[in-house]
Amino acid sequence: MHSYDEKRVLELLALGSEEAFVQLYDRYRPFIYNVSLKLIRDQEQAKEILQEVFMDLWRRREVVSQAANVKAYVYGMARNIIFDHLKAQMKMEVAKREFAFQIRHENTTEKALIEKQYEELLNEAVERLPPQQQRVFRMAKIDGLSHENIAIKLSISRLTVKKHMREDLLTLRSRLQRYLASLTFLMAIVRLFE
Repeated sequence: MHSYDEKRVLELLALGSEEAFVQLYDRYRPFIYNVSLKLIRDQEQAKEILQEVFMDLWRRREVVSQAANVKAYVYGMARNIIFDHLKAQMKMEVAKREFAFQIRHENTTEKALIEKQYEELLNEAVERLPPQQQRVFRMAKIDGLSHENIAIKLSISRLTVKKHMREDLLTLRSRLQRYLASLTFLMAIVRLFE
């Protein structure tokens, strides 16, 4: 087994020796990998950084061969690449958070718009009801009065209130039927992105 002579390895590396490159790789791989793994905390990314450092080292082999302290030079290369990876990760995390916020905000806005449209359609349909049925519906659904209280306020029987409500709901359902399918579909789409 040959002893490691870094000066000779660097001279050969500058001349393009793959064997010298392998010797440098074997010598500094554990160090670079461990530093990368410690800072990045992801084995696959640490391997990518290791590859990137040694590809860069090969491209700069003539400069590397002139370095006074190869370990410090290689460490500096690794550090710069690691910091670039960390910056890219941070940018990705920020972008993900911004995207998630935007989607939530758009979904909330879209949902509010759909609900407003539904409310407008319902109000239009209620306004087309006969006046007595409108009063009964509004008192029951908007004011929250019981059938008995509505009957007392309008001086009609409880059964009449019940009949008006049944007719109101049938009329509104038939008028809103064509809109309900599309609104239900839109609400389902909005819920997918929540």
